[in-house]
Amino acid sequence: MKILSVFMFYLIYCLDFSSAFTEAERAIQDAAICDFFHATNIPNYKASFRFYSVKGWDCTEDKVATGLCNGVFWDGIVCDGPYVVKLYAKQPFMVGIISGTLPHSIGDLSRLEVMDMSVSAIRNQLPTSLGKLSSLTHLTFKNSQLTGTIPSELGALTKLDKFEFGNTKLRGKIPESLGKLTKLIELSLSNAHFTGGLPESLSDLKKLTSINLAGNDLSYSIPEAIGNFADMQSINLGANSFSRTIPETLLKLTKLSYLNLGSNDLTGEIVPLSLPYLEYLRLFDNSLSGFIPNSLGTCYQLTMLSLDFNQLSGTIPIQLGRLRKLQQLGLAGNRLTASIPAQLCFLPTLYYISHAKNDLDCYAECLDYGFTSGDWRYKPKFKPCARDYRPAWSQSGPHNMPTRRPRGAPTMRPSNQPTLDPTDPSPTRKPVTDSPTRKPVTDSPTPAPSSPPNPV
Repeated sequence: MKILSVFMFYLIYCLDFSSAFTEAERAIQDAAICDFFHATNIPNYKASFRFYSVKGWDCTEDKVATGLCNGVFWDGIVCDGPYVVKLYAKQPFMVGIISGTLPHSIGDLSRLEVMDMSVSAIRNQLPTSLGKLSSLTHLTFKNSQLTGTIPSELGALTKLDKFEFGNTKLRGKIPESLGKLTKLIELSLSNAHFTGGLPESLSDLKKLTSINLAGNDLSYSIPEAIGNFADMQSINLGANSFSRTIPETLLKLTKLSYLNLGSNDLTGEIVPLSLPYLEYLRLFDNSLSGFIPNSLGTCYQLTMLSLDFNQLSGTIPIQLGRLRKLQQLGLAGNRLTASIPAQLCFLPTLYYISHAKNDLDCYAECLDYGFTSGDWRYKPKFKPCARDYRPAWSQSGPHNMPTRRPRGAPTMRPSNQPTLDPTDPSPTRKPVTDSPTRKPVTDSPTPAPSSPPNPV
């Protein structure tokens, strides 16, 4: 009996201690939310004539005493019981409202799981106290006014799976501590002012499926370790200053669907990519040389292939005629010779080809489809490539690709046109005639011959 009494006393003591600790934690959390409230533009917004559009955000003494998550809906805040677990800035009526600087006490939101300050006017340096948010899984500040550098303390957020800081004014080097975020799935630092090379520690992010570092001033070479991301689906390193060659380890990324290395200083040859799920390949505006690899004809999911403004030479591979889903093909500004393969004329979804500033000859009628007659007629007549081809029914430009041909648009191949074998480099064609030869028709019948004159 005495043992049971001691156990009950101990249990009650523990419950009381836990309750007291929870109340203290809740008070610290509510104070952090109120600091965030006063550090941003929300008080001024609520005081304006639009105050009715923002619900909650009441930091009066009475409200703080009862708990900020006590059954009241707040715009931009999601509570789980008494704890704040999500903090948004892109809710309706809150886009562009939140401005100012994040307070240091923001790190006291110990139960916070999602912090999304997208499309906000948060500015200045990120507080190092963000590294204390050990429960955080999503951290997003894209399209904000942040400046300064990324604190190395953010490497302590080991539960993060989404890290987005695109379209900001952040600068400096990408910290090595980001390599500690081993659960990270998405990493976006695009359109900022980051410099230097890619940290070697990024190769430890084995679960990464998407990386977007485009629009910075990153330099040096693309590391060979980029091929270690077995689940990688999207790589965007465009508009930087990466140099040297394209790493051959990209061949190991069999799940890759998007690859953009355009607008860099890459040299050497294009690696023989043969990726079954690749849909977008952008290598334009580099200094790549050599031939276009035939293996690109095995990337059957390709919808965009952009190789413009390099130093590529040789002929256009006829294997590209196997890309039945190809919609855009960019070849302008190279040193390509010979002619555009006739196999490209029969790709059912191809609607844009750029081929200017090469040494090519073109099947002019093939690329123009004969819109004036409303039908396609092949003529074995070569013509210099004088302009880029864009069908008349596509007025939206190369970035708004139609998913299917509009009704009434000219077909790629009429019913009486023989099918070409894409593997045949010089297929034979039978002449196509409009109709059988007909005798001319006159308005009146042929007059009968006149009788000979009478002899005298």
